[in-house]
Amino acid sequence: VMAWAALGEHYHRRGNTRSYLNATYNLFKLKRLPVGEKISIFKHLTANRRFYSDNYPQLDILATTLHNAYPEDKSVTEMFANHLISSGKIDDALLLFKAQTQQEKPDLDSFTSVMEIESYLNRPDSVKLYLNRALQHFPKDAKLYVRAGFIRLASNELEDALKQYREALKFADTDTLRSEIWGYIGDIYHQKAVNGNSMVIEGSFGTRSKNRQERKYMAQCYNCYKKALELFPDNAGVLNNYAYFLSVSGKDLEKALKMSANTLKAEPDNPTYLDTYAWVLFKSGQVEKALNIMRRAISLDTTNSHVLLMHYGDVLFESNQKYLARIYWRKALEAGANIKDIEPRIKKLD
Repeated sequence: VMAWAALGEHYHRRGNTRSYLNATYNLFKLKRLPVGEKISIFKHLTANRRFYSDNYPQLDILATTLHNAYPEDKSVTEMFANHLISSGKIDDALLLFKAQTQQEKPDLDSFTSVMEIESYLNRPDSVKLYLNRALQHFPKDAKLYVRAGFIRLASNELEDALKQYREALKFADTDTLRSEIWGYIGDIYHQKAVNGNSMVIEGSFGTRSKNRQERKYMAQCYNCYKKALELFPDNAGVLNNYAYFLSVSGKDLEKALKMSANTLKAEPDNPTYLDTYAWVLFKSGQVEKALNIMRRAISLDTTNSHVLLMHYGDVLFESNQKYLARIYWRKALEAGANIKDIEPRIKKLD
């Protein structure tokens, strides 16, 4: 082992990469070198993407050699699967992880990897299948129920999503996780209010009236957020949503401003959090401050968010920059905003 390692180092110092990797290959064939050391060496070799790309054939041999020597080793399988994914062989990696889930005592990481790949490949039915299998093996894992909630929410199955999140609460073992789950439950109650078609979430133009059911859902939303913040006061996601929804309703703006400011302490360059802070300022009548914050949010946003674009247009309009307001409302429409939200704004301009 020491001889091959020294020879490899000798070639490495001389810049002879081919001979260096050949020496490493011979090192990998030695059973005396612990498997953990071999994985560590491979990870070091592949950390540089340029080196990985330039020497892929030899590195592929190293990865295959390791996998063939230790086919039952979980860490080797994970390393080899990641290598396959980096090589663009996603389906081959998926087969490896699926084989791991079929063992007598499978581990949760294998199920998680399968679900993540199937989700990436946009195969929701397969995601659900492996999620159900995972729950059979790990019926008390809170994060699996959270994932089940996400899946139900993506299909707009709000009641089923609520059930999954409440199940997750039974098994959550940290206050941080419980806080996150209460936040997700609050988000669902907000979605229920939005589904009533009278909750305004993107501006002050074309305001619609709220009915009693929506007020009930929003009260439940806020109660969930309060529980989340009692468990973890620095939950940035909950602070942001809570502040934004308060600003939309025009209530407790001072409280909303404090909550939104706290999110920026944690993530000062988050465009969504900046947008919320600007919107609370705007609703508080601090238009010029809101305008400066919105400019920063727009400059940092890489998603072309129609919400941010629409908000920027609203703030520009109130600062009497009507020409620019029209431009950004048009951009919001192009980015996916509902034309019913854009029309009353344009009419007000005209």
